[in-house]
Amino acid sequence: MLAAGAGWDQIASRLTPRLHPAPSPREFLPSPTAFVARLAHVPNEEATAAVAETPVDHLVHEMMSGIERGIPARLARAQAPPPTPAWQGMLAGLFGLVRLTRPATVVETGVGLMGASSTFILEALDRNGGGELWSVDADRYFPLFGVHVGQGIPPRLQGRHHLVVGDSRQHLGRVLAECGGPQIFLHDSLHTYRNMTFEFRAGWQHLRPGGILLSDDATNSSFDDFAAAVRGRPLFFDCGSIFAGMSRPD
Repeated sequence: MLAAGAGWDQIASRLTPRLHPAPSPREFLPSPTAFVARLAHVPNEEATAAVAETPVDHLVHEMMSGIERGIPARLARAQAPPPTPAWQGMLAGLFGLVRLTRPATVVETGVGLMGASSTFILEALDRNGGGELWSVDADRYFPLFGVHVGQGIPPRLQGRHHLVVGDSRQHLGRVLAECGGPQIFLHDSLHTYRNMTFEFRAGWQHLRPGGILLSDDATNSSFDDFAAAVRGRPLFFDCGSIFAGMSRPD
């Protein structure tokens, strides 16, 4: 029931780490709080407070309820299982990072059926009292049943959300230009070396001074290679997948 291209995308993303293995050593931080503190340039205590503020259980419940309104619960959980504790920790870190940096604009690629990162970003923007999220992703789910990308994003948060449905190679450049450049850019779409490098370049080009480049599933060397090319210092955190981040100089 998924679009035919999705299977090939999954195969390509699994092959990429073998073709472009991540280098060693990498600088892995011990916790989401440490990751946030380094990227936001704040003391650990301030980062800890921001991450601890995250209403994780409430947001996960809202997302799963949104998905299960569209398709049977068993099918929903097969396509978008609840976040693991490690993943919840990184989502809380993402929430804390947005709370601390108070961005006017965040851009992400890859929303998925659940819209987990979108939901945590939007919750942080809502608590900040300002800011917009622009998301780009293909719709590969259950349109015949009225179920679409971002199905789990709570309706109460959608007023700050701009979802552009389609391939990032076709839409990302326009989105980055039209939104005036983000303070945070997050890659979480197709995890092939080629696609990740394309998105890092596009995001970095439009990222505002002092902004933050983020990537989920940084299991290949694309983030490391891009950081070396722009003379940046990449940071990593292992939350079951590898989360990567790098600040752009002011």
